[in-house]
Amino acid sequence: MAAANEPVTFFTVTSYFASYPNSVKKGLNSYNSNRVVHVSIMAGGSLKGKVQASMKKKVYEVEVHVEGQEVKDSKCSCAIGKARCHHVAALLIWAEKNCTRTDVECVWKRATTPKSEEITAKRLSVIAPSTSKSGIKRPVNQEDREWALKSLAQLGRFTGLGWILAPETQQTFDPSHPIKTFDGILASSSYGDAEDKALFMLSSLAVSQQQKEAIERATVGQTRNALWMAYRKNRLTASNFGLVLAAVRRNSYPPSLFKTLLGHYNLKQGAHACDWGIVHEEKAKKQYMERTGVTIQEKGVFLSDSGVLGGSPDGMISNDCIIEVKCPYAARKKTTMQAAEAKDFFLQVDEVTGLLKLKQTHNHWHQIQGNLHLTGASTCHLVVWTPLDLAILLIHKDAAWASNINVLETFYKDYFLPHVLTDVK
Repeated sequence: MAAANEPVTFFTVTSYFASYPNSVKKGLNSYNSNRVVHVSIMAGGSLKGKVQASMKKKVYEVEVHVEGQEVKDSKCSCAIGKARCHHVAALLIWAEKNCTRTDVECVWKRATTPKSEEITAKRLSVIAPSTSKSGIKRPVNQEDREWALKSLAQLGRFTGLGWILAPETQQTFDPSHPIKTFDGILASSSYGDAEDKALFMLSSLAVSQQQKEAIERATVGQTRNALWMAYRKNRLTASNFGLVLAAVRRNSYPPSLFKTLLGHYNLKQGAHACDWGIVHEEKAKKQYMERTGVTIQEKGVFLSDSGVLGGSPDGMISNDCIIEVKCPYAARKKTTMQAAEAKDFFLQVDEVTGLLKLKQTHNHWHQIQGNLHLTGASTCHLVVWTPLDLAILLIHKDAAWASNINVLETFYKDYFLPHVLTDVK
């Protein structure tokens, strides 16, 4: 289990099972049905327990290793074994609900039911572990706030509470170069007074070099930063460039395209794929830095001069090289070479060199080229992580791709902006 002052939390459970929501649901049912029969909390980060099977008397041995508030490994004697079964979830849920921040090595065993059919109310009260939340009765201190913020940060995505708890970013902006978000312009009195609202919005979104630099600094942190979300909203971002360019080539703009661009849903990825990428991105970055010996610098949103296009690389290792990290859910049981054998995978094996290369027809190619042109960098390290290996590909800026900037901006002006402004009327 976690060390002192680092308990298993709700975020520990949801992060570990981000791609296995059914395991959490079944694990909660097992916990509520009192099927966790024995728990050993060991020093050094181990949590061992016994969990009864749902439909039979069999008891499974479960072991979980936690460091900080992150599950590093788990195993169960059931048929699923290491595939994050609901028995592991049940044990973690038990720990989340019953272990305080001062717990030390100890053993808990579920009280056995008396053989007599007559069970007193007192006996019933000790069958299940206490669910008291006495800790919330005391005043909240700064240590509690920092602990909660750290827990929220482990989700790898923006949360409202995390934004509230985070310290204010100290930014100094030149008053003569106001920083503008789409919603900020929309709410301004000048927008309300404008006769041609689309033209006013386009002129207001345009940014100077000073503004671009200020916005990039203010939005470092990506999903952990509310400003990152605000400056991306209702702009075309690099992850969708390929989708838009394909629509322009077909001259087809279905409603589903705009829903995707507005973040309502993803046409290409499901929830499992998105959660898998979020959960494992930091692990991929760590392995990349260990292998290369370089440090990844976090970056914010890079805007085009028009202000309608934005790109957020996963980091930079120099002013001339960005990094893009991919943790493909489809390759979770394969090496990158094995994954590249699939026709719909974004990598393929070069017939001449035998090395992996990125397909120039894939959306990831357009995302990387967009980020290269928006950041001004000339190369990108594409890091592809699976549980079995890590591949690093060098992608060069394609000068010919620059013509797509005008295509994307024209689509924004002629199709996307009118669609957005129609919705807000």
